[in-house]
Amino acid sequence: MQQLVAGNVDAGSPVTGALFNALVQDHDLKQIFSFQFKSVSTLATPATSGITTVADLKGKKVGLSELSGGEVPIVRAVLREAGLAEGQDVEIVPVGAGSALTLNALQTGQVHAYSSNMFDIAAIEAAGTDMTIIMPKSVENFPGNAIVVRAETLEEKREQIVGFVRALAKGLLYVEANRDLSFAIAERLAPEEFEDKALANASFDAARLLKERPADLASAPIGTHYRPGIEAYHTFMR
Repeated sequence: MQQLVAGNVDAGSPVTGALFNALVQDHDLKQIFSFQFKSVSTLATPATSGITTVADLKGKKVGLSELSGGEVPIVRAVLREAGLAEGQDVEIVPVGAGSALTLNALQTGQVHAYSSNMFDIAAIEAAGTDMTIIMPKSVENFPGNAIVVRAETLEEKREQIVGFVRALAKGLLYVEANRDLSFAIAERLAPEEFEDKALANASFDAARLLKERPADLASAPIGTHYRPGIEAYHTFMR
């Protein structure tokens, strides 16, 4: 988002919270194409922990990728909704983005739950630690990333922007219809990301899950915004 508002890039794919924060700072931005309809941020605990709800986190420590991560405001709101006060009932600790440091913190009990994006959770599971998602269902269905541009860029480079999102729409449809073929194409283009096949498959399926369109949008053009999800997220965060 910082690169976008500074004019260093023509388009970006920020999470919804980052877009809202930029809008209230009077940046003239347009969200023009939606392609993730579930929240990329989630909250999970080791399957063996016995923790099955957010309320069970009382007296526990929650690990985050970093204190400025996109998941932080959602986690804080979810804790408040469960009647838990940060710093009193629950301690929040940065433990990295699905790295060996994160895995060690979970396995040794330094933290009892972990919140980050779905890809970091997939990395932990691929490393052999089963995780249980405890994020409330209402939060899981908040919108994820979308294509955002500055209003002046849309006016000045409309033809290029339209071409870009049309190509993106075609790619999304192809991946939706051809899971294994698109996986093979991605592996050919970025082989370094596919050295760990278990992790690659988990991450790929997580990406496809995020892009599943709500039933209400089944007949709508690719890229259509899901207004109920956006409004629900805005209301929850307020």
